[in-house]
Amino acid sequence: MFPGSTLSGPVQDKPSGRKRLSVVVPASAAAVVAVLALLVVVWPKSKAPVPTPTPVSAVSAPTPTGTPLLSGFARYAATVKGPAIDVYASPSRTSKVVVHLGHVDENRVPQTFLIEREEDLGNSEHWFNVLLPIKPNGSKGWISASDVTTTEPSYLLVIHLNSFKLDLMQDGRKILSIPIGVGTQNTPTPAGEYYIKELIRPPNQNTVYGHFVFGLNGFSNVLKNWPGGGVLGIHGTNDVSAIGKRISHGCIRMNNHNIELLAKLLPLGTPVKVQND
Repeated sequence: MFPGSTLSGPVQDKPSGRKRLSVVVPASAAAVVAVLALLVVVWPKSKAPVPTPTPVSAVSAPTPTGTPLLSGFARYAATVKGPAIDVYASPSRTSKVVVHLGHVDENRVPQTFLIEREEDLGNSEHWFNVLLPIKPNGSKGWISASDVTTTEPSYLLVIHLNSFKLDLMQDGRKILSIPIGVGTQNTPTPAGEYYIKELIRPPNQNTVYGHFVFGLNGFSNVLKNWPGGGVLGIHGTNDVSAIGKRISHGCIRMNNHNIELLAKLLPLGTPVKVQND
């Protein structure tokens, strides 16, 4: 389990569907570790075949009134433009505010949502129904399209808990299957639909958190007093014997080579499906 509230520092400049060199701030994998200075990560050569990502471009051009803002891609992510954002119960600024969030999350990463659907009300009123990084898992709300920028993640992660594997999908096609470790019977990894909200590099890479940690927007259903509320994560590990087992507090573990590969490819907002199969 990934102690989300103990980690800090920007980890990605902005969400993108493009393959990129990430700039990260090392962040703590334990509550007692202090924030370190900014690092530029230089990626080692991979010995395994690296999937070639398909470049995609951000939606940035003005959209005429009455024309759907999102078209041509399976999923979209939204990133807060201003200093903060209100999330509403329905597509109207007069409806109840579900949550008020800053332009960055608790680890100073750009506040990102996964868009579920859109609503065009005309008169330049365009709204997105988004998956939120709050409890309970699966929480959704409405945000104004004018408050965010949108990008098109071309990747999808599908996690199969019972068969201990993670499938990397691109444009509906499986391009890689990775063996994983998952939560124990007492601290299970909850099935559901999530997205990547942050990428963090622990300062000490010789721990159970390995070389990188993807923080998800979901939480454990059983851990009540864990830092950050028991944020779910996907991370590397220094213990290769953990792969193929029910061993974690709910996080997904893989070997460090594979987490390095995914860290190079996956932008914020990448959807993650966790299935009991």
